[in-house]
Amino acid sequence: MTLQGTADKIRRLMSADPPHPVYPLRLAKTGEVIEGDIRFDEMQRLTGLLLDYTGKLHYKLSFNYDDSGQCYIESEIKACLTMECQRCLEPFSFELNKQSKLGVIVSSDYSKSLDSYYEPVILDEEKLELNGLVEDELLLAMPLAPLHLMNDCPGQAELKRINAEARLKPFSVLSKLMKSKDN
Repeated sequence: MTLQGTADKIRRLMSADPPHPVYPLRLAKTGEVIEGDIRFDEMQRLTGLLLDYTGKLHYKLSFNYDDSGQCYIESEIKACLTMECQRCLEPFSFELNKQSKLGVIVSSDYSKSLDSYYEPVILDEEKLELNGLVEDELLLAMPLAPLHLMNDCPGQAELKRINAEARLKPFSVLSKLMKSKDN
């Protein structure tokens, strides 16, 4: 085993870094941009949704104020997720590139006054947990029922066969009933 391989194993076994709080109102005053990577195995809510946790996502968060004085975050998340196709149950790669504008509010009461092109994000004591925010955005962008494209799905041939059989014999059950009735 190489020194690098050993270091990677130890890093994976160590507990994840504590949550990183960010202060959007402060960061927006100076137009800050935060960019980085988060490993999939650091995101506990992904458990059961991915087949491979060895990858990571890349995020970029830009903080600013609009003309009306609303604090907002422009969020961009890029990742390649290995998920299970719900049609054929085989793995497939899903390229995710989510961009959104998040309006920062201090309580849910303010969400009604937020412009419609912002998704609301509620602050907790003027701060947000960076990993939690990024993980929320990833979960919102993931498909509810991940599927290969129909032409790329390995289960397409079996699906066509099943559908063809169903079309050919729609009243086959009735004919069986009739035969059993005659006996």
